[in-house]
Amino acid sequence: RTGSSRPMAVTPQTNTTLAAIADALRGRDHFVICGHVSPDGDCLGSELALAAALRQAGKQVSCLVATDDPVDGRFAFLPGFEGLMPASAFDGAFDVFVAVDVPTTERLADAAAVHGRAPLTVTIDHHAVDSRMADLSFTDPEAPSTTTLVWELAGLLPIERSADVALCAYTGLATDT
Repeated sequence: RTGSSRPMAVTPQTNTTLAAIADALRGRDHFVICGHVSPDGDCLGSELALAAALRQAGKQVSCLVATDDPVDGRFAFLPGFEGLMPASAFDGAFDVFVAVDVPTTERLADAAAVHGRAPLTVTIDHHAVDSRMADLSFTDPEAPSTTTLVWELAGLLPIERSADVALCAYTGLATDT
């Protein structure tokens, strides 16, 4: 299955395809990516895999965590982990806020304020809910992890997916299944 041929997931919040999201990302340069409170392997893997892919494509990326709480150190091996920043400390300019593995702004906690000032918002997730929190939203509840969706999305960008992207994506798949 590829993002360009995959049928849209039948969820209330899905309003686009991964291919359309890739098109939107290619045309912008500064990104903020964040997942849910108490981030697990799928959340961190999704965030850091997408960040690595976007950086490969020459984009600037800030990776946020939803709260000031410490992040589980078992994931410190993930490329980019050291650059995670609490959302409350972020005040930079950006073009796009990408929420991964998080279906509602409530689960973004402190990052909801950053999300609220985004010129464009995107959600990539596998948790179905009854509402949409982003301009562009793709949710596939049949996906075993959000990292599998990020892996597909990265394949639609003008890059060869790196070992960093693969490690982060695999971590999310392995910890969520």
